Amino acid sequence: MTAETKLLAKVIQHASNGSKWLISTDSLEEIKDVLKDFIQITRLDWIIELTEVNRADIASIVEKTNLTTGAIHMTIESNEHVVLFRSYDIMCTICMDKNFAAFLDDNDLLSKLDVLID
Repeated sequence: MTAETKLLAKVIQHASNGSKWLISTDSLEEIKDVLKDFIQITRLDWIIELTEVNRADIASIVEKTNLTTGAIHMTIESNEHVVLFRSYDIMCTICMDKNFAAFLDDNDLLSKLDVLID
């Protein structure tokens, strides 16, 4: 599993209930198929709401697939509208909320990926 995949799965596992994972619609179409049971499609984004019921399944899908190499831009926003995680250009640039990064408590992984803490 790549470091990017590990980070995304960890973020999904720890994001608060009701958080939304937005994936830009210019991403690989196969992502819609892989996440078909969870996804809402809008003109600009594919949206997955993270809940206690689906969180483990979604994290498992992320860990078993190559989603991080096909999602162009991603945002995970808390139910309180705080941007917890944002990635650009297939995770070439990753930004994370400083409080959420501290909560994840994985400085080695964040450093390895040069995550920008905001």
